[in-house]
This record gives sequence, structure tokens and C-alpha cells, in this order.
Amino acid sequence: MEQLTEREKLITQMIASGNSVKEIADKVCRSEHTITKQIQVIYDKTGIARRLNALAAYYYQLLISKEFDKVSLNPNQQTFLA
Repeated sequence: MEQLTEREKLITQMIASGNSVKEIADKVCRSEHTITKQIQVIYDKTGIARRLNALAAYYYQLLISKEFDKVSLNPNQQTFLA
């Protein structure tokens, strides 16, 4: 998966928070058309065609990058991800 820019990450987070395209456009001072195009770029970069799948992939990558070092590979020690 291609790296998302900071703006693309912000838009993805705003979508995940339940914001509509219009709400996102208003908050970042861009047109709805621009936000729609940026969402399409996010889909293209992730290879995902649906909004829900793009969000799932984004949060999965975020979880992996943040939590990987916390997981113990010792079978005698239980580690639970919150």
C-alpha cells in the first residue's frame, strides 16, 4: 500500500469520525469536489474501492505500526492488545 500524505491521513480520520464530504470540505477550507478527488486518490493508493474497506485498511496499518513492538513473542507471557 502506498504511503498516504498527511492531508490524506487527515481526510481518512475525518471520514472515520463520521464527517460527510461537505463537512470535511468546510473544515479544511477546500471544495467538495477537491475532497471527493482526494478520497479517490486514497482509494487508488490503497487499492480499495469502498470507503469502509479503505478505513479498515488504514486502521489496520495504524494498529500494526503502533502495536507491533508491544506484542510479546514469548509463548509463556500473554499479551493482549487493547
